[in-house]
Amino acid sequence: FMNDIPFHDVLIHPTVLDKNGRRMSKSLGTGVDPIKLIDEYGADATRFGLMYQMNYDSQAIKFDEEAIKSARNFANKIWNLARLLQSLTKKRAGKTPGVNEKTPGVKEVRTIADQWIQQRFSAVTGEVSGLLNQYKMGEAAHVLYDFVWSDFADWYIEIVKIERSTKVARRVFLDTLKLLHPFLPYLTETLWEQFDQAGMLITTPWPDTSGPDTPGVGEAISLFQDIVTTVRGARALFAIRPGTTINLVVADPPLPKALASLCRARLTKTSTEQMKTMPLTRGGSIAISSPEITPANIARAKEKLASEEQELNRFIEKLKTALVAMRGKAPQAVTEEKEAIIRSTRAKLHNLGRNKKLL
Repeated sequence: FMNDIPFHDVLIHPTVLDKNGRRMSKSLGTGVDPIKLIDEYGADATRFGLMYQMNYDSQAIKFDEEAIKSARNFANKIWNLARLLQSLTKKRAGKTPGVNEKTPGVKEVRTIADQWIQQRFSAVTGEVSGLLNQYKMGEAAHVLYDFVWSDFADWYIEIVKIERSTKVARRVFLDTLKLLHPFLPYLTETLWEQFDQAGMLITTPWPDTSGPDTPGVGEAISLFQDIVTTVRGARALFAIRPGTTINLVVADPPLPKALASLCRARLTKTSTEQMKTMPLTRGGSIAISSPEITPANIARAKEKLASEEQELNRFIEKLKTALVAMRGKAPQAVTEEKEAIIRSTRAKLHNLGRNKKLL
């Protein structure tokens, strides 16, 4: 009709099956009404949840409504992050009358965490761009989900709450909206407008990957995360109450203010005989002490670890038996999934053994 090729690339999505692998059929009652999903969870959540379940190498999706629920929670998380950033920006502006972090010329103080999140964003932008160019929508959705929920929300924003410098956080968040726009168009366009950005989000350029690269930043944040995770594990192991401040010895701690806050700890330089040494996953160790690390708590911790060890060993043996029975019968993807579960369970056993040595 127009004497031209209408499309140079056509993406044929996988067949959508029910979660048991059956084709969707009205007569079998296996069909799903997308309008009902949109009414209950929202158009963006339905869109993202479907793409999240896609796998480029698979010819079928075993549709699971739980993925749509998770996508709704993800959208809520992004919304709440936006509210939090706006609140933190207003608080900072209130401390300096007439000035806020959107004002041109305001000095930008970049912490190690700021440098890290900019590096992570550049890496994620490159990865997502590459995946989308290959039409790997599901894989790109996974990368964005992990970045927003883990790197940005679980770690970076928790540091920003303490450090109070939000200029970099705002910029990275707004650039992240650009990456999320193909997956969550309504939510991201609304937030873009609420942040008083010029024009529509859909017309803005795609982020580039030319972010700053400061040596040593990734290692510093990895150490920070390792310390926080280890302290939280120790607090749970010794049943230390959430409101109790512990003593913590760390050599050259990164982001000491944020570290003390997230660990609910008093940083000290001197270790005593009463302190418990805790090895870090990446090497090295820290030491903690608290009046609540009592002989009774240590005894309870030993019993708990022994019980968990037995349970994990039984679980591994059960999986190994199932794996032997399905060899040559089940699809390779199924056996590989079982093997991955065994590996992750053995990793848990390794960490549990490390904790046992501490006691």
